[in-house]
Amino acid sequence: HFGINQTPVSADDLDMKHSSLFALIHYQAAAAGGSRATFDFRVTSLRALFHNSVLTSFSANVDLTLNELFGAPANAIQPATGNTIPLNGTYEQHGDTSAFVLAGNTSTVFAVEDAVLDSVEIGKTRVSTRMSASGSVESRFTFWGNLKFKALQSGAQAFDLFSYDGLSFSNLALAMSFQHSNPRARTFQFDPSELAFDPSQSLVRPTSLAAHFPLKLKNFLLSNDAGDLPTGYASVDVPLDRQKPAAPWYGLVFDLNLGTLGD
Repeated sequence: HFGINQTPVSADDLDMKHSSLFALIHYQAAAAGGSRATFDFRVTSLRALFHNSVLTSFSANVDLTLNELFGAPANAIQPATGNTIPLNGTYEQHGDTSAFVLAGNTSTVFAVEDAVLDSVEIGKTRVSTRMSASGSVESRFTFWGNLKFKALQSGAQAFDLFSYDGLSFSNLALAMSFQHSNPRARTFQFDPSELAFDPSQSLVRPTSLAAHFPLKLKNFLLSNDAGDLPTGYASVDVPLDRQKPAAPWYGLVFDLNLGTLGD
């Protein structure tokens, strides 16, 4: 809906002054099944109200689909939302600065089909967007949550190497880009390169390696090369069946405190 208030006209020269516009934009997407794409982004509803040529009210609902996490198939199990994270869009005014804010605070747990990673809980999502002079739009979805690792074992022999029932993380990201002239042609890139952990907010299993060794979680390791293991480390035998990792592969880096040399 779009309209123009009465346009003032100068009595002297019949010059038309600036008009005041009013409008209501309302969009409601048709019901759709879950997306089969690895990642997807869909606006489900949008409402924008303009008064006196100024945006006075805005709201939007968006579904972000995640069918894969850390290179493995993922399936939302709590709640069973069809692998989507609901996001809410608002328009905020801070002094002379206005901003469109897209965020989500609904906790979603994804089961991951992986030999080591059991599930990923995403509890908070924030979105930032910028548009370049060339017309390219780049959005970055940033996630906070917890990683749950499987308690590994070989036969009846348990060796809980990855230790965590809930490893608190921040700065896990998904990048989305497209041309402003063709918003349907979107590309996505899963980006864990800035992933950070907070051990103080994490849950360690009582019989795990991290609970019994003086280990300090240092950072996150990733590689896109199959079998390209880091150098500078000594090999350690563990009672687990091991296979050459396929790309991409990920790891946790710990510092082991062996104490001092003594007197």
